[in-house]
Order: sequence, then structure tokens, then C-alpha cells
Amino acid sequence: MTSLFSTDMKFTQDNRFMRVDSALGKDVFFLRRLKATESFSQLFTIDVDLLSYDGNIRAEDVIGHHIATFIGTNGPQPRMLNGFVKSFAYTGLEKRGLYGYKAELVPWLWFLDKRTNCRVFQNQTVQKILESMFTELGFNDFKFSLIDAHQPFEYCVQYQESDFHFISRLLEQEGLFYFFEHKADKHILHVADNAAVFTFLDEKTIEHSSDSRAKHFLDIWQHRFQYCSGAFAQTDYNFENANLSLLTETPTSIKLSNNSALERFEFPGNYSESQRGQTLTRIRMQQEEAGYQVVSAGGNFHQIEVGKKFKLRSDEAVADDKKSFVISEIRHEAVEGSYVDDDKKEEGSPESSYRNNFICIPEEVTYRPPLKTEKPRIDGVQTAMVVGKPGDEIYTDKYGRIKLQFYWDRYGQKNENSSCWVRVATAWAGPKWGTLNIPRVGQEVVVTFVNGDPDQPLVIGSVYNSKNMPPVTLPEGKHYSGMRSRSAKGGAESFSEFSVDDSEGAEQIKVHAKKDYNATVGNNLTSSVTADASYNVDGNSSSTVKGNNTSSVIGNSTSSVQGNHDWSVQGNRSGSVTGNLTENITGNSAKTISSNETRNVTSNQTITVGANQESSISANQKISVGANQDTIISGNHTVNVTGVQNISANARDVIISGASRTSAADITLEAGSSINLKVGDAVITIDGSGITLTKGGSSKKIDAASVSLKAAIINLN
Repeated sequence: MTSLFSTDMKFTQDNRFMRVDSALGKDVFFLRRLKATESFSQLFTIDVDLLSYDGNIRAEDVIGHHIATFIGTNGPQPRMLNGFVKSFAYTGLEKRGLYGYKAELVPWLWFLDKRTNCRVFQNQTVQKILESMFTELGFNDFKFSLIDAHQPFEYCVQYQESDFHFISRLLEQEGLFYFFEHKADKHILHVADNAAVFTFLDEKTIEHSSDSRAKHFLDIWQHRFQYCSGAFAQTDYNFENANLSLLTETPTSIKLSNNSALERFEFPGNYSESQRGQTLTRIRMQQEEAGYQVVSAGGNFHQIEVGKKFKLRSDEAVADDKKSFVISEIRHEAVEGSYVDDDKKEEGSPESSYRNNFICIPEEVTYRPPLKTEKPRIDGVQTAMVVGKPGDEIYTDKYGRIKLQFYWDRYGQKNENSSCWVRVATAWAGPKWGTLNIPRVGQEVVVTFVNGDPDQPLVIGSVYNSKNMPPVTLPEGKHYSGMRSRSAKGGAESFSEFSVDDSEGAEQIKVHAKKDYNATVGNNLTSSVTADASYNVDGNSSSTVKGNNTSSVIGNSTSSVQGNHDWSVQGNRSGSVTGNLTENITGNSAKTISSNETRNVTSNQTITVGANQESSISANQKISVGANQDTIISGNHTVNVTGVQNISANARDVIISGASRTSAADITLEAGSSINLKVGDAVITIDGSGITLTKGGSSKKIDAASVSLKAAIINLN
């Protein structure tokens, strides 16, 4: 055997079973031992033992840099495994002037575990979220192979978790798995939800035999089956369709003894539509079924890769012979034994070798990664700022929801795009009734999270801060309680208020309406005031009572009208005054009565008119006086009767101080007994016996038969 080295030559990696390449240059490192684990939906790890002639390699020149390893480089198709150095250690001086080092390699995706963040994603699919996070960090070695329709997340929060933790739980939730394809200078992340991404190994068939003489073979093949539940069911709630049941159920396709009665039920399902729920429920059932049957295998075939499939040829595992399987996990172990002088090998020194143990699943199994990455919970409350469109003081939708800017969100722009619509809790919420207080832009609100889910914020209150202070100065106004609003886009004096002052001796309830105040009472309204009540209206006041209106004043009642006072009564009007009634009118008084008027004065009535008085009666007038009637006229008295005037009296005295004249076309004086006309001692008497004219001692009497004259001297012409 020809030695790969001589005692006066340094080692090289030429023609070795394994090789390592690094940014430090060729043959700076020699690969002595390798252990690696790679699996579906897990970060691979590659642990390597390295040798170097340089004992002063600086960690900062290695950590974070790319290193590639090759297994079977002395053959036609080496197996490549590469990654970035996560850790690096110096292990000491070895033989032949070599120094030992250890390094752990990880994929580029591992770096996402070193960045934690709080941020909001809105209306983005899982692929869009992952692509943005990868490219932000400068990583472009990824491919997506998706068949299912993955709906955009309306609102998806990364909260107090690493980027890797965040994307891991999203992938698990959506049923997406990933694996890495290793090239000479890079590794490519494949994200998939279907089996089309699996391709056959270059060597399509692998032989299984415990005593095989084949170059590449499997000597371990254990097909294991595991019991699984018979169905998966879940439900959720969508307030926008409150009566809709979102319960979904998917039975397993694997029929086992009694498993049909064993259903896994979960709440909440984190969906708001039935179709979305059916998709997620199917994925959950497939995640359960993925562990039903797996194969544990092992051998020396170093070219197997995760995400590849092969056909099995086996005389022992008859049930699996000629079937195709997909490799889901591999554990590699490789040793390069040639870095020891042939003539100085110690007993037990290892030869160059490779072995693996791996897991595979039947090709027809739909693989889904298990749900193992927990979603962060927010079990307490937080505060956030209300935001909206620029220029809007109140920004809401038909449900009274608002938008928020969380204080942990470094990327939000404090506008209508800072969050999803967030519901606001209230004391009552019935069908078209309840309480409503919509937090306004700029206010600080208290937020809880439904089921602790960062994706489901719920506003439960508001708090004051240095920008938004209480409506009264505290602690001086500590007895104040109540509510003061603010007119939209109004100033400090533009508000309405309902408040209570509990200061002892000064207790009061205050109601202030910035503009209108409307009150409607469906039945009775009772108001009781034990002291004074005042009512001040700067404008007009109107009162409409469809029923009766009763006002009772135990003391005095004063009403003052500076302008006109009009009142209208459609029916009757009555008034009762147990004492005196005094009316004082400084202007004119006019009264119009469309029908009759009756006045009843049980005692005396006095009417005093300071100037003229006119009375106009369109029809008859009748005056009835139960006792005497006296008419005293300081001036003239004129009576104008266009018709006939009749005067009837039991007796009548007319006394005229001045002259009296009666003028008419015809004058008739009729008496039942006699008529006497007297002027001084001259008398004219008219009675049934005749007419007698008397003057002093002279007289003239005329009767039906004769005329008698009596005088001292009688002159006849």
C-alpha cells in the first residue's frame, strides 16, 4: 500500500475519503470526523472534528462563515454537507504537529433564531411573509413548492419571538414542511405542502440485506406502526356571522380497532370561515396520520438525502419490497482514518468509514409536520394608541371597531394600516341597543387578547396619560365622577357632560349639552324638587301636552312676559281664584268671542274706564238687574235706536236739570190711567174723563160731550 504522506511532507486532502473547504483556504483544515443530523422541518446540525497545522486560528475568522464537507470524495459521487459555523473550539495539540479543532455547522435559516422581534403582518400569505423575512437578511437560497391555496392572514403578529420561531409555527399551522438540499457551495431551503417536491435518488433502488456483498446496502429495516386517533374536529367563532356554526370534522383514513370513537377536538381553530376551517382540520388529521407508519433503517449508502425517495429491494422485508419510500431524517457518521502514519498506526485506530441511520415513510403518506412550536400568549393586558386616517378624529367601522398602534410596533406608521380592525368591549351590546363609546384617535386604550392570542386584540377600556389628562384637576377634584365628551374636532370648551359631585354639603348632578338636549319618556315623568327650581331659556320655549295639564302652586305664582303672550284653547277654559284677581294692562286689551259669553259676579262688580268706552252688539242685548240700577253720566247721554224703543217700568222718575227736547215725526204717549204735564202751576191732565188744562185758578176741561172753561175772565174770539 502506498502511503498518502511521508514523514517529511505535510498532509493534503487529495484523494481522501472526506474533505473540508473553508474561506481560510485549501488544506488549512483537514476533516477527521463528522456527525450530522438532518430532518424534515428541523435545522440540520453538522459536528466536525478538524485538524490544522495552524494552532492560532482566530474564532472570528471562522464563526459565521461557510464551511463545506464532502463524503466519499475518492468516489464518483461525493455526498455534500455544508453550513455556517455556529461554534468553534480549539481542542489541543495532536500528533505530527497538528492542532485539533471542533466546529458545529448549521443552515442559514438558523440565523433567524438569533433575531427576535415584534411586528405586524397584514393580508399576506405565509409564503409572502417568509420571503420578506429571508430577503431582509440577505438570504435567497430558497424554493417554494405549494399546491394548496394558502389564504392571506388578515392580521398576523410576531410577538416576542425569534424570526425562526415565528416562521416555524406558521409553517406547522399551515401544514408546510421544509428540508435542505446541499450543493458544493450552498444549501437550498425547500418549502412544500405536497409530494411532488420529492425526487428519486440517482441510485433509485437500494438493497436491504443483512449479509449483502453490495457496495451500498441497508442492513437495518424496521417498519413501525403506531396507533392514531379516528377523527379530528375543531371549531371557532366569527362575530360577523354570529349564528354560523364553524364546527368542522375530518375522519381518519386509517381504520384501527376502536379508533373511530377517539376524536381529537380543539378550540379555537383560528379560522373565521368554514372553508378555511375544513382545510385546517384536514391538515390536523394528516399531521396525526403522518406518524402512523415510519421505517427505521440504516446502512452505508452515503448518497442518501432528506427529501429524496428510493425503491426498496429486499428478500427479508417482503411486505415493503419494490415499494417507494421518502427519506425524512438522516443521522450521518463518518471518519477519515488516513491522517495517521501507516507504520505508526496504533492498535484500534479507525479506518475511513461512513454509516447512517435514517427514517423514511411510504411514498403515499401525506407528510405534515407536527404542531410543536407554541404560539406566544399574552395573558395580561397591554395599552395601545388609537390611530386612524390622517385628519380623522373618530375612525371606526359599522361594528364600532378601531385601529391601534401598539407601543412595541416599531414599523407601524400610526395610521389606518397599523393594525386590523379591533373590537371594543362595552357594558351592553344588544340588537340595536346597548352602550357605545368609540375611543378616538390619540387616546390610550387598554387591550386584552382573546384566548391570549396576539392575533386577536380586544379593547376593554381607556386610560389617561400626560397628553390626555382627566377632565378635572386632581386630586383637588377627587369628588368628581361622571362623563365629559368632546365635540368632534372641537376645542376645550366644546363638550357635553354628565357628572356627579360628591363633595359633602355641595353634592350635585350636572348635565351639560353642548348643543341640543332631547329627552323622550315612554310613560310617566315625575320630578320632585324639595327646594327651589329655576328654568332659563335664552331662545324660544314650547310645550305640547296631548292630554290634560295641571299645575298646582301652593304659594304665589308670578309670570313675566316681556314681549307678546298668545294662548289658544281648543276646548273650554275655566279658572278659579279663591282670593282676588287683578289684571293690569298698560296697553290695549282686545277680546274676541266666537260664541256666547257668560259672566257671573256673585258680589259687586266695578268697571272703571279712564277714557272712552264703546260697546258694539251685532244682535240683541238684554240687561237684567236684580235690584236698582243707577246710571251716572257726567257729560251728555245719547241713545240712538234705529228701530222701536220700548221702555217698560212699574214706575218711572225722570229728572232733568237742564232742557229736554223730544223730536219725532209722530209722538205717542200712552198711559193706563192719566198723563200729567206740569210746568210751574200750569198743568195738563189727560185721563179717562177727558183733558184738563189748569193754570192757577183758571181751567179748561174737554170731555166727550162738552168743553168747560173756568176763569176770572174768559175771552172768546
